[in-house]
Amino acid sequence: MKTTVRTGKNRRFVVTPVPQGVSVRMELRTCVYNPNIWDLAALFTLTPDQAGALIFGIEQALEAAGTAQDRAAAKFWTPAP
Repeated sequence: MKTTVRTGKNRRFVVTPVPQGVSVRMELRTCVYNPNIWDLAALFTLTPDQAGALIFGIEQALEAAGTAQDRAAAKFWTPAP
């Protein structure tokens, strides 16, 4: 199963399983001149442990961002009279 995440008009992140063994291939692709040609900008092959660590790091970053946003919103909140 292949997953593609568009991160901008000219960028996408592609995740695919590697047929040989238990690992995941992650590609960062860019499109500069021709919208039908996507160039490989970066390639990573992750083991299950590495993929799990990446997922954990993303979850922690999102949680921290949400907490910061909640604190910022609470600063400007005033109770109704």
